[in-house]
Amino acid sequence: MFNMSIYFLNIDLGLQCTGIENSALLRAKLFYKELNINPIFILSKYSPHQYLEILSLKENGRLQPDTKTVNIYDLVQSVDRNLLAYKEKSVFIDKGFSVVKVNGNKKIIDSSGYVVMYLVYNKFSGLLSYINRFDQRKIWRRDYYDCLGFLSRTQILREEDRKVSQEIYYRPNGTISLIKDFFYSFKDKLEKVRFQVVSNVGEFVCVFYNENDFIYYFLSLYFDGKKENKVLLVDKNKVFYDVAVKLKESLKDKEDKTYIISAIHNLHVVNYKEKNSSRINSNYFSVFKDLTKTDAVIVQTLLQKEDILDRFQARNIYAIPHTYENRLPKEFNLKRNLYKAVYFARYSIEKRHELAIHAFEKVVEEIPSATFHCYGFGAELAELKKLVVELKLENNIFLHGWCNNVAEEYESAGLSIISSQSESFSLTIAESLAHGCPVVCFDVPYGPRELVQSGENGYLVPYPDTQAMAEKVIYIMTESTRQLELSKKARISSRKYSEAVVAKQWSEVLSRLGN
Repeated sequence: MFNMSIYFLNIDLGLQCTGIENSALLRAKLFYKELNINPIFILSKYSPHQYLEILSLKENGRLQPDTKTVNIYDLVQSVDRNLLAYKEKSVFIDKGFSVVKVNGNKKIIDSSGYVVMYLVYNKFSGLLSYINRFDQRKIWRRDYYDCLGFLSRTQILREEDRKVSQEIYYRPNGTISLIKDFFYSFKDKLEKVRFQVVSNVGEFVCVFYNENDFIYYFLSLYFDGKKENKVLLVDKNKVFYDVAVKLKESLKDKEDKTYIISAIHNLHVVNYKEKNSSRINSNYFSVFKDLTKTDAVIVQTLLQKEDILDRFQARNIYAIPHTYENRLPKEFNLKRNLYKAVYFARYSIEKRHELAIHAFEKVVEEIPSATFHCYGFGAELAELKKLVVELKLENNIFLHGWCNNVAEEYESAGLSIISSQSESFSLTIAESLAHGCPVVCFDVPYGPRELVQSGENGYLVPYPDTQAMAEKVIYIMTESTRQLELSKKARISSRKYSEAVVAKQWSEVLSRLGN
């Protein structure tokens, strides 16, 4: 349909995806099914076992079997996974040492009782992931192993604080391909990283002092000689946008055309209340500095598009929502527990789980049997668990890890709660509505305002009013007829985010490129 190759530029892809990564996976499936386009993922995160997770994504249908992924560090380390076969790594253990198994890992202990090595195995694959090496009980080095079995990276740690001072990356044949040196300020804050690229004969090829230049160097090598019209669809703008612009400019004299699409995944300004004057979100500063350098900017809601157009003179701003469809088999039928609420989100500061927890404390006062189940991963989990214990709500609020049965949880719950302070679109809301699970959330920009029609498929309440949130939760839980009405309208409202509808919008944008 379109005579061009499309690349999705992201940081990572794994079984436990962030919202941005999940939206990219859903978009890839949409392009493949509806537009006959099979995009190529370009990923920047060093992840020596990522390949196995991508295979699993393909096996469970979240990624097409023939979709290609290109990791920057595979280019750096000359890893061709189509040619290399797994070779089990044998770790030398001195005869005088003893081996103690700990939760699937291994401690290697010398004759004096000191731990000299700690072998950590990948929980998903069971393969060796990395080895911590100790000297007199102090860790000084960490060796990472690729899922193909070869030594992939060595980290050297500073003696005084165990911060990384140097990283050495290897090719499968054992030669060094890259050396990173880390420089810290007098307050031990990381100031800069030096990237030294090494040839396969041990010569220093070039040196970079920022990640963007480093990524650009290897992507320019990757694209060199490819005769194709290409679209660089940037999901992680802070990492890839300037790289994409530089690639476009370097290729402008060639017959093949390069186009850039920047995807905006959250608020484009720091202070929404002063949206016409507030400084731009640092993730998108380069994009809005000069909107003529990108061929299209994609936001997820009409509200955000209007706000951008109010402030900037631009013709290349498009509102295209994420897509989500309920793909449960027709015979699937779970009885809803009206006293059960769910929340799917990373345990991060901006998701404001603590507000939802405080709101649910008020719910439990009225409905002692009510339960609130949260699912996700993130740095705030430990603190949130402490809060639940402090409030003595361990029998009502459950903070789970990653969930592999999202649909079942939505279909069995009476409602979902979302307490985020902002949401550009919110796949969580779209998922909840598609499964007939009404949403109670704060009236914040932009997704909640556009997806939730208060009183129709859920309720919007003022941010950060936990009392108002609790009252709506209690109302849905105690009024079964009303809950059923909200549930039916939630499913209906989600149809505008179907693959067929969203694909048409993408088709129009792609057709305009170059015109």
